[in-house]
Amino acid sequence: MSDDRKTRILIIDDDIGFLDLLRIHLSAAGYAVQIAEDGVTGGRALLAQTPDLIVSDVNMPFLNGFELLSLMRSDASTASIPVILLSGRSDGDTMAKADRKSTRLNSSHANISYA
Repeated sequence: MSDDRKTRILIIDDDIGFLDLLRIHLSAAGYAVQIAEDGVTGGRALLAQTPDLIVSDVNMPFLNGFELLSLMRSDASTASIPVILLSGRSDGDTMAKADRKSTRLNSSHANISYA
């Protein structure tokens, strides 16, 4: 990546306030930020212009973060994009699903982070 190109971050979240907060802070830090309000719109955005990093909510309408991540990992053109999944939920089902995804993805050298 050349020094004159900003790192592109795609933020996907259905919470507009949180989406704007992240956009403002990451833009101020010098990143080129694109936003999407749900997983479907986010999927379209990442196919239109490949980001360097995706920050995505887990719980969203239409296509949740886990589903989006699975679709990304099954496509060679998006499989290596690093993803940070965010969730305000800490219930057992969500955490177990995150652990299963992390185990499967880490075995294929993919990146997953918990926030």
